[in-house]
Amino acid sequence: MVDVLTVDCLLEVFKYLSLNDQVAATAVNKCFRNIIVDRIWRLKYKTIVLKDAGVGDLTMEERSLFNSLIAPHAIKIIVHERHLLPSSSAGKWRDIIYAPILKLEYPQLREIRFYDTCFDKDDLTVILNKCPHLEVLLLKDQYPTDQHLAKIPHLRELVLVLHSLYSEPLKNCFKNIAISRLCLDDRYRPSNMKSNQPLLAPFKILYCVRKEILNITNLRGQGSQLYEFFNSLQTLKELFVNAKVMPIILFSLIEGNLQLEHLYIKIGYEFQGFGEWICNLSDRLHEQQRNQIITVHVGWQELPVQLMQQALELYDHCRGYRRPAIRIQKRATSDQAEYMVSLEALVQLVNILMD
Repeated sequence: MVDVLTVDCLLEVFKYLSLNDQVAATAVNKCFRNIIVDRIWRLKYKTIVLKDAGVGDLTMEERSLFNSLIAPHAIKIIVHERHLLPSSSAGKWRDIIYAPILKLEYPQLREIRFYDTCFDKDDLTVILNKCPHLEVLLLKDQYPTDQHLAKIPHLRELVLVLHSLYSEPLKNCFKNIAISRLCLDDRYRPSNMKSNQPLLAPFKILYCVRKEILNITNLRGQGSQLYEFFNSLQTLKELFVNAKVMPIILFSLIEGNLQLEHLYIKIGYEFQGFGEWICNLSDRLHEQQRNQIITVHVGWQELPVQLMQQALELYDHCRGYRRPAIRIQKRATSDQAEYMVSLEALVQLVNILMD
C-alpha cells in the first residue's frame, strides 16, 4: 500500500510521527529519508543540540543519526555542559555524541556555542575547517589562537567564557586583529546571553564583535593579570570604562593608543580622585606631544562638566601648555552618585590649582 502513496501523502503521514519514529523511518529507504529530511527537518530543525537530556526521547545513538542528517542544513551547533551526566559516562558521551560531529560537513553553519569543555584546540581546528561561513563562536575555558580566527573570515561575534583571564593567550588570540573599541565592565553581558544562564555568573566573559570591538566583563580582581595584554593594544579609538580599573592600567591604555579619540568613564564610588587623575592624564598627554585631543565623556550634569572643563583649562594654562589635550563632555546618561563624585572631583582640581 505504501508503494501507491504519493510523496505528499507520505509527507502528511510522517508529520504525525514522533521524532523517534521519524528517525526510525529514515532507515527504511532513501525515499522516506529524503521526504523526512528535506520536507520536514530542513524547515523545523536548524540547530544541532548536544546535551545530557535527549532531543525529545532520542537515545544517544538515535541523536547521533539525527544530527548527521540535519548537518547539511544546520545553521547552529550548541553543546551544553554535561553537569547531569555521570562521570563514568563522559567517555561514552564524547565517543557517541561529540566525536561524530567532527566528521560532518556544515556548509550552512553560522553559529557555534560550546558551553562544555569536552574538546581541545585540535577539535576546534577540525570543526572550523568545516564551517566556511561561521559568524558566531562561543567557547568555554578555551582560548582560540590567531590561526583559529584566521579560519573564520566572516566572524562577527567571539565570546569567551573563562574562569580567569591571562595576558599571553589573549595576546596570541588578538595579535592580528585591530581592536578599535575596548569596553571594560563589571556587569556587562552580551545581549544574546540569557540572564538566567547559571554557568555564566562566576565566569569572566570576553566578547568580541565584528573583530574590532572587544568587551570584557566581570573584570574585578583581574586587572593586573591583563596588564601585558592591555599594553599590546595599540589601535584603540574608543575606550569604555565601566569597571574598577587601576589608574595605572588606564594610563597605559591611553598612552599606548595614539589614535584614541574618546574615553567613556562610569565614575562611581570606585573611582575616587578623578580630579587629580585628570590632571595627571593631561600632563602625560602633553609629554607625548599628541596631536589628537581626547574627549572624556562623564555622566555628570551639565554645570559640573562646564566647571570641570574650565578648571582643567586653567590648570593647563598654569602649566604652560599652549593647547588642550583633553576635552570633557557630558555623557548621555547620569545619576545622583556620579553627580556627587563630580563635585568631589571638582574640589580636588580646585585644590590642585590653589597649590
